[in-house]
Amino acid sequence: MSVNTRLKVIREENKMLQKDFAKVLSLKTRQITEIERGNQKMTIEIALDIEDKFNINMRWLLSGRGEKYLDKLKKVDSNLIFIDKSKYYNSDNIVELVYLLKDIPESLIEKILFKLKNVIQKVHEEF
Repeated sequence: MSVNTRLKVIREENKMLQKDFAKVLSLKTRQITEIERGNQKMTIEIALDIEDKFNINMRWLLSGRGEKYLDKLKKVDSNLIFIDKSKYYNSDNIVELVYLLKDIPESLIEKILFKLKNVIQKVHEEF
């Protein structure tokens, strides 16, 4: 199943028209249409927004790997999800991870770093 098919599945599971799905994601209907048709690439920003708003695991959305829903992943709190590091010892999986991360814009990196600092602070306070 391709990323465009997985996007359509998510939209249909939520019983949403393309225009309604686009509105929730602050996108134009045409963008959703083009992604579903495979004419436009899914961006990291859109994938993260879908993850936040629909509880969808971004790794599953972009690659088809892992659990579909975030609530099936092991969580400590809403800001920290454990990643099974053993999956990234395989060179193919490392390449996949780097590919997913290479297009992240600087503003998003700053947001991720802010969250990471908060998580590190919480861990530091616990120990």
